[in-house]
Amino acid sequence: MQHTIAIASQDESTISGHAGSCQKFYFYVIENNRILKRELVQTSEEDVLHQVFHNKGQDAHHPLFDADIFLSENIGGGAINRLAQKKVRAYITPQKDPDTAVKQLIEGTLQVVDMSQGGGGGCGGNGGGGGCGCS
Repeated sequence: MQHTIAIASQDESTISGHAGSCQKFYFYVIENNRILKRELVQTSEEDVLHQVFHNKGQDAHHPLFDADIFLSENIGGGAINRLAQKKVRAYITPQKDPDTAVKQLIEGTLQVVDMSQGGGGGCGGNGGGGGCGCS
């Protein structure tokens, strides 16, 4: 099965916090536990997730809506719920390196907080551990 993993990376080298204002995302296409493709996607300031959710209306699109899994250092509960409505599972991770995070996700060893299941509230959340897997 093929999965698309999106990772917030404003500086293009580390996993970013505050996903709502991030303009740059790495997208990884995974199939059979192998990375098939890695691509950097950049939005305009007007099309950051926060703007899409609060000012663009129900039919607005954001590149994250094309992912199955989204990784960030920090994301608020409202954004998590709205991403879940688009069938995107959001996870907070302390891992800073995008490539390492994807490798660990594939292996099932990535430390995450699954915010889409109500683990914590608002920005940051709490708890941790467990992998979210993508096999």
